Amino acid sequence: MHRGDALRCQPRFAARIAASPNIAVRLASTASSLRVANGALTGVLLQGGASLDVDGLFVRIGVDPSVPPGDARRAAGADGYLRVDGDGRTALGGLWAAGDCAAPAHQSVAWAVGAGARAAAAAAAALREVP
Repeated sequence: MHRGDALRCQPRFAARIAASPNIAVRLASTASSLRVANGALTGVLLQGGASLDVDGLFVRIGVDPSVPPGDARRAAGADGYLRVDGDGRTALGGLWAAGDCAAPAHQSVAWAVGAGARAAAAAAAALREVP
């Protein structure tokens, strides 16, 4: 899910995403809430009413820690920032976060890039385990 009308990444990355059978890209989309069952992420409700069944979600929400309402707030602290482990996993199964939304003490591009790489690797490993 990407709120823009096109992915802004290197063409080789976009091609790999498009070729991956377990990744569905939704452009011009914004989440309004998350669906959770038994403590794990099961879906995303989009603004406009569409619903996606998902096994995982990688979130990049920027320096303003604006966590969607609902169960996702369980992964955030009182200050609004998402709480993550060393691999970017939150307390909500299937939800990873990195960078400024998860590290209020480390507001830097270098920190965000490193955390994003670790979280992406962990998310990719988890997705490989999904049948």
